[in-house]
Amino acid sequence: MDDEKRIYKTWIRLGIYAGFAVSVIYPLMIFAPLPKKITIVLASLFGPLLLVASLGLYFFLKAHWKSVTGQLAVLSNVIASAMVSLMLIVQLSVNLSMAGLMDSAGDGISEATKKWMWQIVDKVQLGMDVSWDIFIAIGTILFGVTMIKHPRF
Repeated sequence: MDDEKRIYKTWIRLGIYAGFAVSVIYPLMIFAPLPKKITIVLASLFGPLLLVASLGLYFFLKAHWKSVTGQLAVLSNVIASAMVSLMLIVQLSVNLSMAGLMDSAGDGISEATKKWMWQIVDKVQLGMDVSWDIFIAIGTILFGVTMIKHPRF
């Protein structure tokens, strides 16, 4: 087996493992009441694992048919992976910081100011969320288009 095929198979295998991990991590973070430290670890792993899963899928599809849609799909998902990492870490740090601020008493900040601060910060993290949604949607659609020509799909 030549080096290129071996590397493809390694990427595909890693992509499968990472895809399964991502499929478990995301629902856990949303639905399971986890301790903060575990949530932070899972959030930190999600983006890099999504990146590996996307590359694995790309190499799986590329082995049958090389296409611009496949290349754009993986590029979009790589960008989405970085954005979701940014978004999740910002959301966690904001939620932890703002929860402490909202609960603190006698710190000289009025309730109206605290509410205003939360609204501004919340809009920033929501903008990150929409950005991630855009790139993951583009990547998902383009991977779907690429899969149409694959015999296993």
